[in-house]
Amino acid sequence: MQAENGSEALALVEAAPPAMIVLDLQMPVMDGPTFYREIRRQGLQVPVVVVSAANALHVASELGADAALDKPFDIERLIQIVTALLSGRSGMPVPAS
Repeated sequence: MQAENGSEALALVEAAPPAMIVLDLQMPVMDGPTFYREIRRQGLQVPVVVVSAANALHVASELGADAALDKPFDIERLIQIVTALLSGRSGMPVPAS
């Protein structure tokens, strides 16, 4: 699933909870941190990878997200993080390399 903004993403997640979320911090209507706090408030406990052009690791750490990548990022690195999180290997949070 893909959403154009945080509010749309929240509706999608409520309709069909995903196995994982790759979350951009800068979204219109509802920003990434607000979205993250709302899904956690609702009890959704899926891995979340925070991506941002501005200090993703710091924000992910503050929120308690599972991993972080700074933009621009290498797609292979994202695949490694997603694979690790979906296989149960977590790292709090995973820095970009």
